[in-house]
Amino acid sequence: MAKILFRVVQQELGYGVEVTEPRSAPYIVGGFKTEEEAEAWVADRQFAAKTGDRWERLPDPDRQY
Repeated sequence: MAKILFRVVQQELGYGVEVTEPRSAPYIVGGFKTEEEAEAWVADRQFAAKTGDRWERLPDPDRQY
């Protein structure tokens, strides 16, 4: 499975997350008021896999859902 990379970036009105997927142009998910809010979004996505236009959680025995 190819790795999806996330990077928190400061924007004019808050923060966004730059998402880089293999063989795709990077895009930014915006609208986060704080850096912590953006980081929480990233942390949640790191336990998920994108299928089509949605995210599906990956099994992780150490994580409480």
